Order: sequence, then structure tokens, then C-alpha cells
Amino acid sequence: MGKLKLLWWIVIGVMAIVIGVWVVVDNPEPVMVRLAGFKLQELPTGLWILLAFTVGCLFGLLCGWPQLLRQKKQLNSLRRQLRKAGL
Repeated sequence: MGKLKLLWWIVIGVMAIVIGVWVVVDNPEPVMVRLAGFKLQELPTGLWILLAFTVGCLFGLLCGWPQLLRQKKQLNSLRRQLRKAGL
């Protein structure tokens, strides 16, 4: 099952890279973005789109991480209780 999971992540990673390259190639117009009053470097529109998507995904993962850790801790606690009960 571990190899299948690894293969799945490789396929998803390759698809993400292909779609990312596609977005950048289809949106080559340079754009300068202002963020909180600061002018950022002029980059292709597609690259800005990918950067925004990546930052959003990372922020979402970061926000969800504490809940995941709590659930893992609770799962381990429940497993210990089951072992003590002899089940």
C-alpha cells in the first residue's frame, strides 16, 4: 500500500507542475504588484497567480496542522484505552 500511495503523490506532483507551467506560459504579460504600499518585482501574471495559490495552500496547511496533531494525539489515546481494555 505504501508504494501505491507514493505513486499517487508522484502523479499529483507531476500534474501540479504541468498545470503550473501551463498557467505561466498562457499568462506571460508582466505585472508589477503593490503589496502594503511596497512595489514588488515585475513578474509574469501566471507566476503571480502560482505564487498566490502556493501561499494560500501553505497558509491553509499551517492553519490545519494544530487540529491534525490534536486528532492524532486523541487517536493514540483511544488506541491505548482499547489495549488496556483487552480489545
